[in-house]
Amino acid sequence: MRKKLIKLFEIFISVGITAGFLYLFYAVIGFEKFIQFFKGINPLNIAVAFVFYFLSYITRTVRWRLTLSIKDFRKLFRITAFNTVFNIFLPFRTGELSFFYMLRKENIPFSESAITFFTVRIFDAISLFSVFGAAFLVLKGFYFFAFLLIVVMPVSAVILKHLSSVINYGKLEEFKESKLNFKNITVLYGLSVLTFF
Repeated sequence: MRKKLIKLFEIFISVGITAGFLYLFYAVIGFEKFIQFFKGINPLNIAVAFVFYFLSYITRTVRWRLTLSIKDFRKLFRITAFNTVFNIFLPFRTGELSFFYMLRKENIPFSESAITFFTVRIFDAISLFSVFGAAFLVLKGFYFFAFLLIVVMPVSAVILKHLSSVINYGKLEEFKESKLNFKNITVLYGLSVLTFF
C-alpha cells in the first residue's frame, strides 16, 4: 500500500511540474512564437545541439558511476536526467534534493550519496573556473596560459583532498582511499570540463 501511495505521489508531482511548466511557457513565451522561432533555425543546428547536450548527460552519468557504488549505467543516466530536470524547474537549486531521494530508493546510504554529491560539485566548481578562465585567456590572446590553466587545475583537487584530512570522518577517508586516486581525480576533472564544454 505504501509503495502504491509513493508511486501515486511521484506521478502527481510529475504531472504537476509538467502542467506548471506548460502554463508558464504559454504565459511567458507562447506556442506560436516558439514555433516561429524554430522555423528560423537550421535543423542541422538543432541536431548538433541535441547531440552535444546528450553527450553532457553521458559525461555526468560516468562521473556518478566513478564515485557511487551503483554501476548500472541506465539507472544512473535516469537519475542524472531526473536530477537535472528538477534543478531546472525548482527554485534555488532545491531540485538537488531529488538526487538524495532517488539514491535512497536504490538503498544507497545518505553518507555515501552526500560525500559523492559534494565531491562532484567541487569538481564542477574547479572545472567551471578552468573553462571560463581559459576562455578569458584565449580572448586576450594568451593561448599557452589558457592551455596551462586547463592542464594544471587537477592539482587543486589533489590539494583539496589532502586538506580534507582535517575532517575526521571514517566514510570520507574510505571514499578518498577508494575513489580519489590521482587517476580518478584526473578523469573526474576531465569529464567535468567536457560537461561544461
